[in-house]
Amino acid sequence: EGMGWRASPDLLIGSVDEWRTWGPAEAEDPPVHDATENFVIGVHKYGEKFVWQPAVHRTGRQLAPLRRIGDPSADSFLARCSPALRPMEDALDRLEQSEHPQDVEFRADCEHLPDWVDWDLVRRGQQVYLRHLPICLLSLFYVSLVGGFAAPLITRVLLCTGYLTASPKSVMARLLDTADMISDAVAQGPDCLRPWEAGWRSAVRVRLLHAKVRAKLMTEPGWDLSAWGTPINQEDMSVTLLAFSYNVLVGLDKVRGKPLAHEDQEAYVHLWRVVGWLLGIQESNNPCRAGMGHAKAEIESMVMHLLHPDRDSIAVAHHLLTAPSAARQQNLGSQTGFLRGAALSRALLGAELADALELPVCPNATWLASRWLWILGWYDSACELWLVGDGLMLLHGWMLRLLSRRGPGQNKFGMRASPSCPFGFSSEKHEVRERADTMEDLLVEPQFQQRVGWTNSLLLGAAGIAIVGVFVCSRS
Repeated sequence: EGMGWRASPDLLIGSVDEWRTWGPAEAEDPPVHDATENFVIGVHKYGEKFVWQPAVHRTGRQLAPLRRIGDPSADSFLARCSPALRPMEDALDRLEQSEHPQDVEFRADCEHLPDWVDWDLVRRGQQVYLRHLPICLLSLFYVSLVGGFAAPLITRVLLCTGYLTASPKSVMARLLDTADMISDAVAQGPDCLRPWEAGWRSAVRVRLLHAKVRAKLMTEPGWDLSAWGTPINQEDMSVTLLAFSYNVLVGLDKVRGKPLAHEDQEAYVHLWRVVGWLLGIQESNNPCRAGMGHAKAEIESMVMHLLHPDRDSIAVAHHLLTAPSAARQQNLGSQTGFLRGAALSRALLGAELADALELPVCPNATWLASRWLWILGWYDSACELWLVGDGLMLLHGWMLRLLSRRGPGQNKFGMRASPSCPFGFSSEKHEVRERADTMEDLLVEPQFQQRVGWTNSLLLGAAGIAIVGVFVCSRS
């Protein structure tokens, strides 16, 4: 059922003798699988069902040390250059120009990609994302982002930096920054991930930004290191990588009603293994390092360890769902837009997690969400047709590049502190934002709105043609 069973043919639901829930009090110790008595314990949490397998899953006690590890190489580089690094200066430019022996070594490490990188798999993984772009974007927002806020340890970093909790326009600008990074990594072929190409630059720039945020939060008196661990630590980065990789495949499964071909799944996971390495995730902790089966076990382990939604989780999830309509209307937002977003999240996350995040149930919004998902399913079917699918994939890649707002040398991926951080951090101390309000203003500029309008029109037109094509092919 759901994401928990597609990759576990060896242990089926019928073999489970007892189901247990797993709350915060049990997060450190898993249920046991007693092979001697042939008694199998299943875990059931927020709609996620699976059998705990000690050989592939990690307990909370095993995951806890990851919360003490940041990114030692990037953190050391930032510590060396921070005294001279201006608030709006691009740390990647500093890395490129530095002649310090340790910086030269760090730069060489970033440039030397591992031998395990399979560029053919990277290309295929990029094509998977581009071919299924509409559902992938939907999954990233309504599954990965909204569902990810159910992990309070991750939400605290977002609250303290204001990355997704500031004004709606600022939230949308940050989301577009993330879309830029993905576009750089997938829209221009596998060579974009080679040293100093667009995808490589974007990933390494994000890695250095994470180091900057870690350094800033670690010096704040309100950050509880013993309770929360290092900000943006190895576990946080690993589960975020799974949000971009495994969770997207889960969303595709739900909307399409069937999984992708196994080869496509493995290629897509491999793509994100490479991106994860560029982002500073240690290979021993990279959840994508051994394919779909390992990624599945890792996300199940981390869901058990991290997914305990609290009041902050609810507030941030609701704020994110309100942001798209609020940013467009330049007011407190449209309740209708929030209800539509909540209905889509509920359809993709499942009722249990949606209830925990207090997402409302609105019959009209639920009906609209179901119709929208049905249309996306038909459109995705057209994306797999011969010739038509290739054309749509090219269109999707062009759309990503059209929406990219980066100019030559422009500094990206800025962050901004929340004006009223609940943990007492002073927004005046935070200088990690790397761009001014121009990115927020861009959301209401006519040129940008025109580009979005063109993109929406093209997508709707392509969807109509594709649906007709699928219908004709099915009748022939």
